[in-house]
Amino acid sequence: MLLTISTLATAGAAEAQQVSCPPANGLERTWRPNLYCVDLVPVPQLQSLSGTVELIAKRSPFEVSVDRDGHLLYNAAITLSDLPDPHTLGPYTTYVAWVSTVVLNPTIKLGEVRNGRATVGEIGFDQFIVMISAEASADVRERHGKLVLRGMSSSARMRPTDLVLLTSSTADEHNGHSMGGMHGPLTWSMPPMDSLLPTTPWLENLKPTTQPFLPPANTAARATPRKIVALKDGDTLRLTAAPSSRLLNGRTVSMYSYNGQISGPLLDVPQGATVVVRLDNRIDQPTSVHWHGIRLDNRFDGAVGMTQAAVKPGEQFDYRVHFPDAGIYWYHAHVREDVQQALGLFGNILVRPNAAGYYAPVDREEALVLSDL
Repeated sequence: MLLTISTLATAGAAEAQQVSCPPANGLERTWRPNLYCVDLVPVPQLQSLSGTVELIAKRSPFEVSVDRDGHLLYNAAITLSDLPDPHTLGPYTTYVAWVSTVVLNPTIKLGEVRNGRATVGEIGFDQFIVMISAEASADVRERHGKLVLRGMSSSARMRPTDLVLLTSSTADEHNGHSMGGMHGPLTWSMPPMDSLLPTTPWLENLKPTTQPFLPPANTAARATPRKIVALKDGDTLRLTAAPSSRLLNGRTVSMYSYNGQISGPLLDVPQGATVVVRLDNRIDQPTSVHWHGIRLDNRFDGAVGMTQAAVKPGEQFDYRVHFPDAGIYWYHAHVREDVQQALGLFGNILVRPNAAGYYAPVDREEALVLSDL
């Protein structure tokens, strides 16, 4: 049987009604909450630049144009003003527009741009970022040059409602502000950023209004790399949170550890096992252990204030942990994670499947935990 579908639209029908974006003015910029107009924000060093991206619906026999995966398709028209000669920014000859997802992968070249309006390539992401960079050649396939403008699609702008309060004037109040730490005056330093993707202007100098935290200086033994602890159904493990030291880039740093290890011991357990983990808190703060991703009794989940009270310094708490699902999981402190977890209170869990052949065969198996301190 042959099934045919007819449409009222004709081939080459006019594009859908377009939204015209008023040109952005670098001196009198207004932010337009428009789904089809994306404002391009200049990097802090080039505040006079301005630009917009118009999303123009592609031709289609239907009301919308999508790819086979259901992503909306648009042609992009980019209007730019006040772009300087690219030679003034470095070894560059032109400007190129790029589009990427909000996680910057993949990044697709839209085309060469200059002052004025130009229709460039196709955008096929539901949420995306448009970037303009100075490049050595219009033939580049990847972005290597200096970023000058960037803008985010309206679909990706779901942010905390108070984000607009973080203005540049707020940031200036804390710029270079020195806070008194537990071991004398300390100055906050901002995390290093990729030079090709600078921090949002009003965030780049924003400093906390509290003093930095440092763990108490101690003479504890240096932490060792994590060890593997094989557990079977019914076993009991003592997990001691305690001060430790660690050598980082030639400097001895005070940290925390589980059982003297950073990261904590890798728990190797069979699927379906139930074990008891006795937390012994020997650090200077209340703490708990959260079993991340494990389906267990709510009272042993480790969420302080919801499922248990915090384990005070010098106290113990017994967790009854059941492992119903095979896979790789982790455990970590659930009080001031920004401090305790960052300083070493975390570890991996490997739950081995009962079914033979659950995983494809391998020659070697490694369980890794990555930490960016």
